[in-house]
Amino acid sequence: MALADHTCVPAPLETYLIPRALLYGRDHKGMPSWPVIVHRIGVLLADPGHPQWRDDRRGHQALEELRQITANGDLSATLLTDPSLLPQEVLDWLSDHLLHCAGPPYGPGWPAGR
Repeated sequence: MALADHTCVPAPLETYLIPRALLYGRDHKGMPSWPVIVHRIGVLLADPGHPQWRDDRRGHQALEELRQITANGDLSATLLTDPSLLPQEVLDWLSDHLLHCAGPPYGPGWPAGR
């Protein structure tokens, strides 16, 4: 039975999420590894030939698509301070191209903590 299906308390998901948010929420909005992921995104954006792209063409293709959907700006700074300000197209692009390459534990080729 999923947590949301429990009937012993009202709103059972809240009894899990609220304490979790209070416990971890101070550490970068509940995602302690987010600054590491953003750093890795910066590394991947700077090097379309980086091995974590896992395909020789993928990095170049992804960067070309990014140029088409966004104006020049500091993507890393926005990701760290307020990712909700990014347009939906950019967030979709990040999901499609970068998070699987940059995010722990998905990127086992990255050195620990970087």
